Parts: sequence; C-alpha cells; structure tokens
Amino acid sequence: MLGPRLLSAGAEPVAVGLPVDTALDTAEHLRDKVGHVAEHVVRPVAGHVLERYAPQTLVRSGSEEVTGTAGVTRRVRPLAQQAVDAVLVQTMAENVNDVRGGHCAPAVEHLRGAADRSQEHEALV
Repeated sequence: MLGPRLLSAGAEPVAVGLPVDTALDTAEHLRDKVGHVAEHVVRPVAGHVLERYAPQTLVRSGSEEVTGTAGVTRRVRPLAQQAVDAVLVQTMAENVNDVRGGHCAPAVEHLRGAADRSQEHEALV
C-alpha cells in the first residue's frame, strides 16, 4: 500500500509525463529496496540497544528498559534518515551524470568524428 507521502512524491513525475504504471512500479521497487536498507540500519542498532538496556531478559512494559530503548530509538531514527538521504543524494547525482553521459554519447561521438574529418580535410588541402 502506498502512503500519502509516497503518492504525493510520485505526482510530479506523472504530471511531467511519466506513465502512472512506471511511477507505481518505481514506488514498489523503492519500498522493497528501502525496506532492505531499513533492516540493515535497524537490526544492529536495535540489537545493541536491547543488549544494553535489557541484557538476556525481556523488556518489561513500563520499565526503565522500555524508556531507554524508546529514547535511543527516537534519537537514532532521524540520524538514520539523514544517512540514507546523504547516500541517496550522492548516488542519484552519480546516476544522473551516467544517464546524461549515455544520452549525450552519440552526439559527442558524432562531433568528434566531424572534427576528425575536418582535420583530415585540412591536412589534405
């Protein structure tokens, strides 16, 4: 199920012409990949927190352990979001450059060929 924030984020690409099916497929793929990222962030942190606040025991409702784990979770969540956002921005920039380069490569090759032919022609004259 797509939440309102994800639907809102997909509205603009659809508005500029991205097919709705592509936007929905992208959103589903994003949920899957980010789900894996979240798991890799949550498991080590949660494991460490539980080991610290409730070693070898169950966390008791209303206990100091619950307060401790909830506090650490509140502090770590925005930091995890910042880390994911930083990596996402960096890798998106790399991907945009790769796509631009791939898109422009034939034109660059054509211009290089034209320049080479021009130099060959000038050498003959």
